[in-house]
Amino acid sequence: MGRASEIKNDLNFDGKVDEWTIFVMGVQIGSRSDKNFDQKVDEWVKHGKYGYRNRVDNDTNFDTRIDEWVYCGEFGQTERIESDLNFDGSVDAWEFFELGHFTNGRYDLDYDGLPDSWSFGKFGQVVEQHWSLDGSGKPDKKAFYVHGVKIREEFDLDHDGVFEVVKKFDKFEREIDP
Repeated sequence: MGRASEIKNDLNFDGKVDEWTIFVMGVQIGSRSDKNFDQKVDEWVKHGKYGYRNRVDNDTNFDTRIDEWVYCGEFGQTERIESDLNFDGSVDAWEFFELGHFTNGRYDLDYDGLPDSWSFGKFGQVVEQHWSLDGSGKPDKKAFYVHGVKIREEFDLDHDGVFEVVKKFDKFEREIDP
């Protein structure tokens, strides 16, 4: 396989190693990092055959357990992120990307194993969100965005698939009188 080497870095200059980077024949194959400087590894990065990252595992709440998994394409661009939002060991959020830009996501906000919120993106920004407020798995609330600003909400009050109530908003997200 070739000769491996490891570079150790002290990122906050406290005399303790916070980042370990591993190379084989000059190509980076992985790294580990202590992001909050508590002497425990919080991020593990694996690199593919060209040296680009292909997987990142994160401990976002610093409890020593991985709760976010980032899957990357051949050239290191993010393709999918799975997250354990309530830190119970189960994935609650699935976000998808094309060319590194967010395209859509599914979220289990009540932690019952089923998505009850969905987001849709264009050019990396959320343009539409749907929620199942009654737990049926069918959207009964929708919100629409332009440049990150909510412009409209729709509500299906009787859960028949028809959104009877529409609210419009100005550029400051203040409701416009109907």
